[in-house]
Amino acid sequence: GAAMLAEALSASAGLRSFMLGGNDIGGADTEVGMSAVGRLLSSRAVPLRRLDLSYNGITSKDVEVLCGALRTNRTLNTLNLEGNAIGEEGAKALAAALTPDGSQTSNNALTSLNLLNNDLRAQGAAAVISAFEKNGVLQTLCGLTPGVTRVELPRVEFTLCDVMLWSADLQKGLRFINSVNTITLPYQETVFAQGGFRATTVGKTVRTSFLALMSVRAPAVRL
Repeated sequence: GAAMLAEALSASAGLRSFMLGGNDIGGADTEVGMSAVGRLLSSRAVPLRRLDLSYNGITSKDVEVLCGALRTNRTLNTLNLEGNAIGEEGAKALAAALTPDGSQTSNNALTSLNLLNNDLRAQGAAAVISAFEKNGVLQTLCGLTPGVTRVELPRVEFTLCDVMLWSADLQKGLRFINSVNTITLPYQETVFAQGGFRATTVGKTVRTSFLALMSVRAPAVRL
């Protein structure tokens, strides 16, 4: 169904948003759907600005198809990949596509990306964050919206990868999203606890990053 819809819209010059969240278009049995989405993104006839692929079972193999399209796409501003199964290899593929290299093979249009809840693993998250820090256009890895005044993190216990993404996101994002004046971190005591993660060194780094962020901007913070 998603493949047929994407193909039908492949020449739609008026299409700006394509919301496909929760449609099970990823995975080994539905590669046709992701390929169709990739072709839609690659089409110069469709100036797509926003694409929602959240909670679709998208795997690292699906991401490779997506990255091929992202490398040539010059219109997409917002991409939501929350709640998929991208994994470490998928994260590294995305990082390569988003790292500026001075050529036409890296994406320079995307401003908002949401990678939360994807089991990126520490190395995958680190690769994405490195690309994020080098990319002068991309403003968020957690789907923050420019102009927002209040950031409230989800009321769930974060995985290490999500903590890493939020930490990088808030540090870089607040430089772009200057309107933020309140950050709420409900039930995230483990973020600030020295032994909150198995990888204690990474846990300390995340804790330091959050505290450094708060001391620089000093917004209202509630735990």
